[in-house]
Amino acid sequence: MTRVALLLAVAWTGLGLPARAQDSTATHWCAQPRPQEPLLRDARGLIAPADSAWARRRHVFRIPLIPDGKIVVIRDDRACREHAKAYGDKMRRVQDPSWADRPVLVVQVGGLFLVDDVRSRDGEYPSWKAILFDAKGRQLLEYGAGS
Repeated sequence: MTRVALLLAVAWTGLGLPARAQDSTATHWCAQPRPQEPLLRDARGLIAPADSAWARRRHVFRIPLIPDGKIVVIRDDRACREHAKAYGDKMRRVQDPSWADRPVLVVQVGGLFLVDDVRSRDGEYPSWKAILFDAKGRQLLEYGAGS
């Protein structure tokens, strides 16, 4: 088999398959974590009883402590798309009616989901927002800067 025929055969077998059926970690709606991902640091706050910032948030917003919670970065494109839409709906209501849905980072902690569109948290005037959803997609908390 020639190299061109082999490439065509490989390309042909991938046609028509959903993205998650292919052997790839790349997705359209799941953003890649940043270096020293701050959302993962936030997720650890949900499982750490000594984290004072999260202890206040848990108390004020009645968010349960999840001491045995497993922290998982979600890579399923459909799940990321659903969270991107919920995130975008919130941003369209509070920030910009023309906000376009974009890839998000989704971190699951137990039955809760932290969602962030991975805008930079650095610089003099950062503009970012993270939203905590429950398993039914209800917003429990939002936090951020400049947005």
